[in-house]
Amino acid sequence: MKRILLCASVFLSLCQSSLGLGFATPSTDLPPLSVAEAESYQHNHSGIFIPPHIVHVTTGVYSAVGYALGNMILVEANNAVIIIDTTETAEDGWIAYQALRNASQNYHPLVAIIITHFHTDHYGGTFRLLEDAEERGWSVNLYTHSTTVAEQKRLDQVAVLGVARAARQFGQVLLPEIERINVGIGYSYKQANSILNQTLNPTHVYDDRQFFKE
Repeated sequence: MKRILLCASVFLSLCQSSLGLGFATPSTDLPPLSVAEAESYQHNHSGIFIPPHIVHVTTGVYSAVGYALGNMILVEANNAVIIIDTTETAEDGWIAYQALRNASQNYHPLVAIIITHFHTDHYGGTFRLLEDAEERGWSVNLYTHSTTVAEQKRLDQVAVLGVARAARQFGQVLLPEIERINVGIGYSYKQANSILNQTLNPTHVYDDRQFFKE
């Protein structure tokens, strides 16, 4: 019997520690960087995401880094596979998923997808994975927080404002490589080939830490 513990944050923290990534606020005791130093730092920082790669975090846990803004995590279960977050687009999510499958050499059925929260870069690839699972005759449970769908719909209502804010945050109007070296938490925010207007339809929701048995 498989036990799925919805503690995705643990896996994310584990991925960061394994990569040696620290995203804490820089010390205020240090002098500010010059423009040249800041640019050099950004180029070095891009090495975290380029080229896209799979990190073998620990036994049975793999993380796809650099395929999109958001990471995708594969967790091996008993004769099954669990995915945590699916990146921002169907196209890039599918590429990350295939890379995870190949790296882990695990081709057991996908039985669960855990979406950590409602931001697009964490769920945009979900529907492509569900389509593939349906074609293969796999039954996939979708786990989200109890507020995720409502927050997703609320975000859709202010999408125009959200897109403008995200463009400023991630420098989407800047020239890549010249003005925009990376976007901090990833190399770039990937644009979908089509507008994502699907709403998540979770099979299981939770309010706090919770065990689900299958």
